[in-house]
Amino acid sequence: MKNFFAALAVPVVLACSARAYSDYSFSVTAEVNQDGGMHVVEKTVFLFDTDAERTEFDSFMNSGENSVLEWRKFSKNIRYHFGGSLVESASVKISARREYAISFSAGSVTLEYEVAPDIFVKEKTSSRVTQYSLDSSYLSFDLARNREPVLGSGMRLEMTLPADATVVEIAPIPDARDGNTFSWTGPVIGAWRVVFEREQPLSEEVNDFFASLSQNAFAFIPFILVLGLIAFVAVKLMKVKS
Repeated sequence: MKNFFAALAVPVVLACSARAYSDYSFSVTAEVNQDGGMHVVEKTVFLFDTDAERTEFDSFMNSGENSVLEWRKFSKNIRYHFGGSLVESASVKISARREYAISFSAGSVTLEYEVAPDIFVKEKTSSRVTQYSLDSSYLSFDLARNREPVLGSGMRLEMTLPADATVVEIAPIPDARDGNTFSWTGPVIGAWRVVFEREQPLSEEVNDFFASLSQNAFAFIPFILVLGLIAFVAVKLMKVKS
């Protein structure tokens, strides 16, 4: 009988010691570079339910040496939503702070990182135009029952394309657009499609042409020298015969 009550006590103790941080808000801004790479900033705000949680957060914040995986104990939203294996680890910056403007019991974690250009698939559609298509396999959003990505209620996503980009397709439909900056506020469910084109300026194309011509000229130098040597020998032989 004592063993029976001891067994019951175990889950009770675990439940009492468990942490239950409450998500308050989440926002992510993604700025797409001209080469297709991305600069991403994600901010997760959450609430502490007990003094013990506040103390634990302060301890983490003051240590300044915790990984993204360790910070996830405060919120499942603390992760790389863009890039996955394409996140450049050397670029990752993690900052944490108390959010007193929201509540004495609020804290936040901000991730800032760079994503390699391979997150966009590139295709030349003409000599000067390149099309960029977002590879959604590198996104890490929650999934609905139908396996489509979900931007949760109250969450905000903002994406800025290069200034010279021409939009081909954006889905889901943004809530707002300001130039080449698009924003969505959850709940949003649906497959993400971001396709745009960039036209290479004529001046760059001309520079690339002459640079390529110069490289090719260097490549042909040995061939030209051989031809010159053959011509020289031929002239000498002709003089000898004459």
